[in-house]
Amino acid sequence: MSNPYFQFKQFTVRHDKCAMKVGTDGVLLGAWAPVQNAKYILDVGAGSGLISLQLAQRNPWASITSIEIDPAAAAQAKENIQSSPWSDRMEVICSDFRDYHAENKFDLIVSNPPYIPAAAIAGLAADVQKEPRGALDGGADGLDFYRRIVSGCEIWLQPDGLLAFEVGIDQAQSVCQLCRQAGLIVTAVRKDYAEIERMVFATREGTYYADHLLEFTS
Repeated sequence: MSNPYFQFKQFTVRHDKCAMKVGTDGVLLGAWAPVQNAKYILDVGAGSGLISLQLAQRNPWASITSIEIDPAAAAQAKENIQSSPWSDRMEVICSDFRDYHAENKFDLIVSNPPYIPAAAIAGLAADVQKEPRGALDGGADGLDFYRRIVSGCEIWLQPDGLLAFEVGIDQAQSVCQLCRQAGLIVTAVRKDYAEIERMVFATREGTYYADHLLEFTS
């Protein structure tokens, strides 16, 4: 049986009630997404709350909203956040993100959404296939959730804000194209330690992030 929790330096993440467990990819997104200028952060599909907690640790001033559609995962994210040092500036909302109406726009939106193409799920390891399909299925090409999130950026993202995605193998350039089609025309990709393109950053022209994306992705 896998470990039901991960202990970080300043917080603990329990993930036994979440479909997607703590993994290297999520940890890297939480560690590498630029947060220094973000006052309001939105984590879409927060799962256990891992990425939200990492961002809270890295930015002592940010207010962070974590959206998770699965009730069990949302409840566990709340538990993880409530036991952290930053619970006073974090909230978890159990909702479909398409139904979420924010009081303010966000400086940074991060997401590690389901990105496995539907036809590929049958070929996954047996233990992975036991997880709820909604936590895995990214639609026919694996990009459905990226399309939905990008399409909401006009509503959710500050004009000078940044979008940061975890992506599946061989999806980075397609996600960059989706972002550019939505007006987030300055894009950059960061590779993981295996030299695989696994993170996409996107923003509008003329922003602080546009001027510094190469720093964030090198």
